[in-house]
Amino acid sequence: VVYAARATSCKAVTWEQLNCLSDFENDLARRYCRYLGAKHSDKIVTITEKDRLAYIEKYRLRPEKVCSIYNWIDESLLSAESNYNAGAKRIITVIRLAPVKGAENIIEVSKRLKDEFPDWQWHIYGGGEEEYVKKLQSAIDENDLGSFLILKGKVDDIYSRYNDYSLSVLTSYCEGFALVLAEAKAKRIPNISFDCLMGPSDIICDGEDGYLVRVGDIDALYEKLSMCMSDEALRKKLSENAYGNIEKFSKSKVLEKWRDLIGE
Repeated sequence: VVYAARATSCKAVTWEQLNCLSDFENDLARRYCRYLGAKHSDKIVTITEKDRLAYIEKYRLRPEKVCSIYNWIDESLLSAESNYNAGAKRIITVIRLAPVKGAENIIEVSKRLKDEFPDWQWHIYGGGEEEYVKKLQSAIDENDLGSFLILKGKVDDIYSRYNDYSLSVLTSYCEGFALVLAEAKAKRIPNISFDCLMGPSDIICDGEDGYLVRVGDIDALYEKLSMCMSDEALRKKLSENAYGNIEKFSKSKVLEKWRDLIGE
């Protein structure tokens, strides 16, 4: 497509929906296509600022050749009235159940939280790889976590369920954008997330509306969760800040950036 555009007066734009550090080790064709796009497109569009900087460095591109434009969140999340329930003693995680999403970390930290907070529950929403789901459920059963950590499966009305939760957690090792964090933020729910590549640091203001912890650091994840779970006033404070910069993920703001790009 890039070469076809070169033979015409058309401009070629590469829109990256993953991140440039995911190299597709076993897919040389995809790696080569990404390289061609980076080198020969007129513009590269990434979905996070961190990925924009990574593209510039990895492919030695001129900074003006790469821009970042977020994916927008569902308009219904911004238009619907959100009443944050700080007293809800429930945690929500919305992920595709696959190894890259790090759900095994949830089990490890749950083993430390369940006795300290017996009146709380942690719900994981999402479908995924059958064998991985079975492995997670077996680990939940073996560690007697059934009353604390519950796999809720895939549901069609996830937006309506956010009001039942006071904390959101993401344990992914790698993300493209981490849209679920922006969606939770739109519902004024504080997020606690691994600071993975890419996404979470574009959405969470560490210490202001949620917390970022080093990828795989179970101790830090436990510390932040325990701190928030034991302090309703802290949850309220984080929630009050959560909606502050959500407008940048709105459809109107995102489309404005795309119009500017096309006009350029």
